[in-house]
Amino acid sequence: MRYRIDGVPTKLTDGNHKFIAQLNEKRKDKRPADDIQSVNQLFDDSGFHFGKISPEEVLFRLVYGSSVLLTMT
Repeated sequence: MRYRIDGVPTKLTDGNHKFIAQLNEKRKDKRPADDIQSVNQLFDDSGFHFGKISPEEVLFRLVYGSSVLLTMT
C-alpha cells in the first residue's frame, strides 16, 4: 500500500455485498491535483487517466444494459 489507512472512518454498506466504505482524507495527498485551466483543455495522455489503471485495481463497475455507467477504482 502506498499510504497508511489506519484510523479512518469505516462503514459496511447495506445490501447483499457489504462493501467497505472508508473516508481517507490523506488520499488526496498521494499525488498533486491536475492543473485544469479550462473545460475545453486538450487531453494530456502523459498525465493520470483511468485508461492507465490495471484490471486488478478495478473494484466494481455499474452497468445498465450494455453501457458501463461507472467504474470504481
